[in-house]
Amino acid sequence: MQKLLEVTYPTINIESLVEIVNATPNPEIATEMLCGLYVEPTINPQPKKGFRPNETNFTVLGYNKFNQEITYSYHAIPSCEYWVKNGEEAPAYGEKGLKYESGMYYSEDVAKKLGITKEEVSANYKRITVYGTPVVEGRNNTTNIVNWQ
Repeated sequence: MQKLLEVTYPTINIESLVEIVNATPNPEIATEMLCGLYVEPTINPQPKKGFRPNETNFTVLGYNKFNQEITYSYHAIPSCEYWVKNGEEAPAYGEKGLKYESGMYYSEDVAKKLGITKEEVSANYKRITVYGTPVVEGRNNTTNIVNWQ
């Protein structure tokens, strides 16, 4: 990094420049920018398939090159997790049922509630996620570019 800066800026005090570059969150990107070598990545307008299934209607708001983070807006999709007996239909979002929340995290918890063994739960029940209608109110979040693309 220092050699590249010395070649690019032969008349500037390199120690001061290196100190400034090292004060940034990403000295490598800062050096590339100063030397005219930085190329900003092309950001996909939509995230990769399977990215945060409880979010929808994504809009990229910006990219922080130093942190390599994308800021985006989205609409949240409320979800509820249930324990469902094999062969039975999943309840609609918000319906009463054997909910995953409220102390029903592990199969042991379900077994205790139903008065059966955890082996019976493992053999006869599965945990599923049921999604509701997306909330129209927009929210913002950030993620690393690797998670997005």
